[in-house]
Amino acid sequence: MIDMNTRIEMREMALRELQAEHSELWESWKVVESKAQPIAALAGVFLAGVFTYLGQLPSAATGCERWMLLAIAVLLVGCAISALGAIWVKDIALPYLSSEGVKEVDDLLREVTDANEMAQRRERMIMGSLR
Repeated sequence: MIDMNTRIEMREMALRELQAEHSELWESWKVVESKAQPIAALAGVFLAGVFTYLGQLPSAATGCERWMLLAIAVLLVGCAISALGAIWVKDIALPYLSSEGVKEVDDLLREVTDANEMAQRRERMIMGSLR
């Protein structure tokens, strides 16, 4: 069986890695959001331009021109929807809060007399943070 200190060290290492991964993901979401906002705005501007041009299109325009403008409009709508989807999809877990950690440490230290029991409580606390 693995020594209790080794188990605790391994769980602490996993917790640090998860916290680093969370920070990295949060930064990635910031970048995605900062790029998606101007793309959605630009697609909206171009879409307005397409509809304005379509309204002023002479009746002698060929069917090819009309189909091409329709395809451009559909692609611009798809671009705007994708950009808005990137902005709105942000369902990630909040990081481990320090106030919760303080409460857990207080609970961990409450009425402990045995060192082995203390180590087991510490391991359970770290394991709970990993979930």
